[in-house]
Amino acid sequence: MSEFTPTAEQVLAIDYLGHMVVTACPGSGKTEVISRKIRTLTASLPSYKGVIAISFTNKASDELRDRCKAGNLDVKGSFFGTIDKFCIGRIILPFIKHMVIISNSLEISVSRFADLSSSQQALFPDFESRLPLKTSDTAEIIGAIYHLLQDGIILLEAVGILAVHVLNTSLSCQRYIKSAYTHVFIDEYQDSGEAQHGLFLKLRDLGLIAVAVGDGDQSIYRFTGKFPEFLAELSASRSGFEAFTISVNHRCHPSIANYANRLLSQDHPLLPSTEVAIIRRHLPGSQIEIASWIANQLNATKARYQVINNRDVGILVRSENTAKLISQNIGIPHRVFFSNPFTNSTSLSSRIIESLLTYRFNTRLTAQSLISEFSPLEFTVDVRNALRIAIQLCRLCSQDEFESSTLPVILALTGKPPSEESITLLRQVFESTTHLASFAPIADNEVQILTLHKSKGLEFKIVFHLDLYDWILPRRIVLEGNWDVHYHDEQQCLNLHYVGITRARKFCCLVTSSKRFNSYNQVKNGAPSQFFARPGLDNLFG
Repeated sequence: MSEFTPTAEQVLAIDYLGHMVVTACPGSGKTEVISRKIRTLTASLPSYKGVIAISFTNKASDELRDRCKAGNLDVKGSFFGTIDKFCIGRIILPFIKHMVIISNSLEISVSRFADLSSSQQALFPDFESRLPLKTSDTAEIIGAIYHLLQDGIILLEAVGILAVHVLNTSLSCQRYIKSAYTHVFIDEYQDSGEAQHGLFLKLRDLGLIAVAVGDGDQSIYRFTGKFPEFLAELSASRSGFEAFTISVNHRCHPSIANYANRLLSQDHPLLPSTEVAIIRRHLPGSQIEIASWIANQLNATKARYQVINNRDVGILVRSENTAKLISQNIGIPHRVFFSNPFTNSTSLSSRIIESLLTYRFNTRLTAQSLISEFSPLEFTVDVRNALRIAIQLCRLCSQDEFESSTLPVILALTGKPPSEESITLLRQVFESTTHLASFAPIADNEVQILTLHKSKGLEFKIVFHLDLYDWILPRRIVLEGNWDVHYHDEQQCLNLHYVGITRARKFCCLVTSSKRFNSYNQVKNGAPSQFFARPGLDNLFG
């Protein structure tokens, strides 16, 4: 592993052995802290035991797993993945058949409520008014959830409460959890929902050591029913969790950290800084002119801050509409993070094929990572070895052979051939160079364009932060008959701005323009964001 000298705060968090909650600011080295704890713990475990490590995104999970396995360390039977993958793959699928009769001929798929048939939706009266579902809803709708399961469908919106229900009800599931895992780690806890919080506490009650890591100031998913209050609950006295803080931002240039901290608190102490590496620029024109300006400024900016590769440059936007405008007008190699044909598919075979595509193009991934994610718990060593060879062939085969090469993998993992939908989606990917390129690793010469929400957990040496307009960030709303200025969750918008700024390591440019395109592609005046006028920011930007 790379040289790592922990701070006093980090040492306390790494060494503590009990239930704990860690509040970690941006750039605090939390991933290093978590990985050090996991490496130490797994070293002394038998081969069949491990830890549960839940990350918010697949990318964050991959990074944590790679750090934990650095130097070929064996992480034993540990699970690395998102909360939905854990709930579905380690709780629901292995144990729901003990509770509901499901035909072996059915391929279990995950479906959104909106994608159900009208007769299936009728099983859930007033369903949308309940969202997000809470564990208290379980008793009233569990019969309908079981009915869908008999049709081979897991309701996506109910994954959390169903997992809690299975864990509470199935003694076999409880025995498995207690025998297989010693600890549970959940990162980005500030964006936890009620069901995830309940699952975390249940795992603790089963005897696992529980570790939560998060930062209320980076809560940006309240609109989906994810609340920082659950993190605050764990941090409160008498919660049964020891509270730790990791407060030093090792990522951002001091001037960037100063600006970000003063956004949240006008009296926050300032770090010493000999230069200002965060600037504001207001340009004539719209996002189209911003794209051209960034392209023209890029080489000089990279040279000044000693950045070699374009991949270390992030252009962060509020909406996919702006991302498209920048992509269409920047005129230099770039990668924009849009949806691909598999994005909205929830069938198991589609998820497997999407993972096989990613594995094919990303040589850093191993066949074992797919086996760990998708293989049933009861697979023997011989079956896993055969599956590993089949997965490896999906990387070695020609593009024309890829579709047929996925067949033995999917048969082994699901017991059935791939669904027609998954094959159709695969063919759509191969028919589009844009979709196909999205599975390849970022090239060194590609600038990255992505929304602020998708930037969570990432970092760039240079950041251009766009969409800092009145009406956009913070988002303004109009109340009928009321001409006062009102915002839609101003605090969440401020957190989103804070997240965007703190993605930058060496330089951050806050860009606005005199005009802007709205979501209907209409040109509007581009007044700067009200966040520019927050007290405490004077003289902190160039």
